[in-house]
Amino acid sequence: CELVDYLGFLEDIESFWGQIDVLLSPHLFGSGTRIKLLEAIASGVPVLTHPEGARLITFGTEDTPLLRVVSRAEEWAHALLTEDLRA
Repeated sequence: CELVDYLGFLEDIESFWGQIDVLLSPHLFGSGTRIKLLEAIASGVPVLTHPEGARLITFGTEDTPLLRVVSRAEEWAHALLTEDLRA
């Protein structure tokens, strides 16, 4: 099974968000990390991210059920294998 599909430029980003169950964002920093997380949440897509990634968007997102923050690899594995991350 293929886990990643490279789509390139998309004319309609909402159609993309409608096709995924969760955004995995292990990024600690970098260009576009904040906007990717905010776009996913704004589109109703749950996000699994690292505390450093979440730190970039904490203003106004503290109470959203769409943001799941974990730091250790074991926590990521547990969340991916056992939790329903969809809203």
